[in-house]
Amino acid sequence: MTERSSNQMESSLTGRLRARTTASRFVIAPESPQIVPSDRRFRGNLNRYGSSRTVMRASLEDVPASSYDVKLKIEGFNAAVAGHNHTPVPADFWGKVALDSARLDEDSYTKSEEECTIVVDASGSGSCDFYYQADEVSGQASFSASTMIDGIPEDATSTLDVRIDNLLDIRALTSLIGGTLRGEDADHVDDVAFRSTITTAARTALMMAVFTNATTSPQRPQGLAMLMNDISLPWGGLFDVTGDWVQPHESHRRGRGVDVNSRGTAVPNLQLPPAARPLVLLSRPTMEEACVQAGGYVIVEDTFHCEF
Repeated sequence: MTERSSNQMESSLTGRLRARTTASRFVIAPESPQIVPSDRRFRGNLNRYGSSRTVMRASLEDVPASSYDVKLKIEGFNAAVAGHNHTPVPADFWGKVALDSARLDEDSYTKSEEECTIVVDASGSGSCDFYYQADEVSGQASFSASTMIDGIPEDATSTLDVRIDNLLDIRALTSLIGGTLRGEDADHVDDVAFRSTITTAARTALMMAVFTNATTSPQRPQGLAMLMNDISLPWGGLFDVTGDWVQPHESHRRGRGVDVNSRGTAVPNLQLPPAARPLVLLSRPTMEEACVQAGGYVIVEDTFHCEF
């Protein structure tokens, strides 16, 4: 065989392999574009506020009729997009996958990879389903899948957002409420701490206005202002203010809970930088009444927490 003939044969074989690989289609995709974080460790409830699980479907098209083993794996979890600007998420917060959705209800079940078999018939297509369960942390889960088609490895990847939708930056409403945000400190970063639902934003504004009106006096004709501490992260989910993936904030997951500082300041002092404001201890009964009048209820904890 001449060198030219050998090159032509090699080129032809490479072309056929490329054509076959191009014609083959191996994908993985979530059935839902996004799901919500679970309350697994907090309340022991996986789906309290919506679905925290979805189907991850592996599909083959335009391939020879045969059986194909597929391996799916959770590759990682990006929590920075959800407001966690600290250490990487531990793997046990990435979620878990199973072939039987009932296994996801078991606390002892923690698998992050699983295998299924796609049976492709004469039509050249087929699929198999994996079930994915999100954990408490919001962010973007990434997945990889692999199989073999005619002895050639094929890979596919996909991502899935785990988040609470429509949480607003309440800082944009600061001028509309009778209080303001506290300044940053070592454990609380204002850039991510103040996301709420529209309803919570409106009721927080009302709560603060009620409190300010109730604290007017000849000595303080403009009343006192409440100072907010924390609400929720941009995508909701576990709010670990200490940056260590534990839950000092047991709630604060869905933009409905508002922490208020036990100390406030006279309304005119809001014009001063946070560190320069004279602070006074606020009346807790008056704070509780303002919370209730705004349509909330008080959750008993070390700080003042109003849930809407």
